Amino acid sequence: MAAPGRSWRGLIDAPADYRKDIDGLRAIAVIAVLLYHAEFRPFSGGFLGVDIFFVISGYLITGLILRDAAGARFTLGGFYDRRIRRIIPALAAMLAFSALAAFLMLLPDELVDFGKNLAAAALFSANFLDWHTSLQYFAPHARGNPLLHVWSLAVEEQFYLLWPLLLLPLSRSRWLKAAIALLLAASLAAAAWTSRSDPVAGFYMLPTRAWELLAGAALAAGWIPPLRRAIWRIAASIAGVFFMAAGLCGLVPAAAYPGLGAIAVVAGAVLVLHAGSQAVNPVGAALGSAVPSVIGRISYSLYLYHWPLLVFGRIYLGRDLQPSERALALAICAAAALLSWRFIEQPFRRHTNTRRAIPRSFPAAAGASAALLLVAAVMILGKGLPARLPQTSYRMMLEARTSDFSQRCVAPRYAEPILSGNACVLGAGTEAPSVLVWGDSHAARIAPALAPVLSAAHKRLRLVAIGGCPPLPRARLFTANDAPYPKCPQFGQTILRYLAQHPEIRIVVLAGFWTDYLGDTNLGDHIVRFADARGLHLSHQAARTDFSDLLNEIVHELQTRGLRVLIAGPVPAHDVAPVRCAARQALTGHNGTCGLLTAGQAQAQLSFASQAIADVVRRNPGSRVFWPATALCDAAGCHGFQGDRPLYSDEDHLSDQGASLLVPALKAALQSWLDPFERSNRQASP
Repeated sequence: MAAPGRSWRGLIDAPADYRKDIDGLRAIAVIAVLLYHAEFRPFSGGFLGVDIFFVISGYLITGLILRDAAGARFTLGGFYDRRIRRIIPALAAMLAFSALAAFLMLLPDELVDFGKNLAAAALFSANFLDWHTSLQYFAPHARGNPLLHVWSLAVEEQFYLLWPLLLLPLSRSRWLKAAIALLLAASLAAAAWTSRSDPVAGFYMLPTRAWELLAGAALAAGWIPPLRRAIWRIAASIAGVFFMAAGLCGLVPAAAYPGLGAIAVVAGAVLVLHAGSQAVNPVGAALGSAVPSVIGRISYSLYLYHWPLLVFGRIYLGRDLQPSERALALAICAAAALLSWRFIEQPFRRHTNTRRAIPRSFPAAAGASAALLLVAAVMILGKGLPARLPQTSYRMMLEARTSDFSQRCVAPRYAEPILSGNACVLGAGTEAPSVLVWGDSHAARIAPALAPVLSAAHKRLRLVAIGGCPPLPRARLFTANDAPYPKCPQFGQTILRYLAQHPEIRIVVLAGFWTDYLGDTNLGDHIVRFADARGLHLSHQAARTDFSDLLNEIVHELQTRGLRVLIAGPVPAHDVAPVRCAARQALTGHNGTCGLLTAGQAQAQLSFASQAIADVVRRNPGSRVFWPATALCDAAGCHGFQGDRPLYSDEDHLSDQGASLLVPALKAALQSWLDPFERSNRQASP
């Protein structure tokens, strides 16, 4: 008969000294993550399940190292061999599955991005890539990354690589506990600081996540005195469950996540682990019962497969999944996890002779990583393998690509706008630009439509744009995790100073993805939201009121300076990028409607921003507005194509073809202001 752990019996059976309650704790963590990602939200803080995993990892790994070091059994080769056998086989299988699905479903540019993520996953550096690309974990566009979740594995592997080298010299030192405490405090302080100053780094990087692993390490090192009375163990375990539930259910605000906002779940996990380390208690017994224990044992594979299944399901269907479809995806995930546990995890975790100079797992892991890197290289160097697409679909995608001008002239977040040289200048003639286009990435798509209007009048424009920043310099803006977004106000003040220093600017065009900032779409980065003086997100209605006041304020100030102001109305946004929808249907054979936002949907989406802008124009005589929707919409709705030519490059940004449709409206709005015989000046009232 197969030994427990080498057959299906291993899901239930376990050695006498095996702590099933830890598997139950893993079950809580993975269920919270799965339900959160599947958008079943009894756990509005379900993403904190990853933090529980970190605590467990730090606790188990530190305990293993200290025990083996005390018995003179520890070797680095043996330690890394066990980590490789635990992590890499199941991960490599999931990455291979994801690579196949990506080849079948992803469009060329998406496949290039997937290749980069695949390479980073194979090298356990996914968190570095996500940080480098400023990928906001909570942003809607992150939902299209099938390998988003492997950042946490990268953090753990980086910890596993470094921690033994730090811990071994201290393992028999009286300074062990103090050293762990110092490292934990430094990491927590760094997490609290970066959650405000650089939230992306704070979220993904080991130095700001290490305190969660070190909390488990501190427990394993005996940082907390034993609880000798049963009543104290029961109280500690109940308190631990309460703290975890409070965090996972969103009762504890994650205002500075993953800094102070994660303390509740980390403390809860530590208390449950500590209470169960000395004797069985009712909470530990419940966690160690059959169902939680089984879920905990397959939790690694559950975590690996759940996210790619959800993402590829959305990609294939070209829409968000219905509740029944999300439930089906989780059921398939459970089946895949069971098979992965039985036929991949367990066989590779069997004990081998670790006295070999080079354990067999080392070259095997190197070979698996090399194979994955080769696949990634083919995807990247092959430019996404466009031959998979029909030629007409690929041509449409090329037509919809972002122009070099837009890419060059939209400053990335936390950067400074481009205010010198001619790189971001359009129009005809050699005189200094007399028109300033100010806004976010939407402004960069409108600027090219202004170029022919200005060229006819021998005028030029300068574009100043920064991603995610509306042209509202006094707006208090905060990110999705409530961190201040200071670059937007700073950006606005920089532009106001620039205008004061350049009297040749006569006209200012304000443009932004207004509906996204107001929460009227499900698209965009959703990185910024209006907030009150305390930094709390404003309610939907309060944000609308704040938007109207802020827009009115900047229009009034610009007019007081003698500038003419033109506001670009909201651009209709599609649920799915029309050109990608059509190209993916050609790739997968899945049929559906692409590129039509119905009249009812457009009305619901655009109504408030349009009303607010129209009201601001009425309150500021002399200011003007033009409406992109009049060129993009008709009685049937708003269109994503003109014939077979794409009007959008993604869900909400116009392509060059789409921008060209705005030229007549822009000409009508600006013609009298560009009249060469006009003699008004900056001091005249507009």
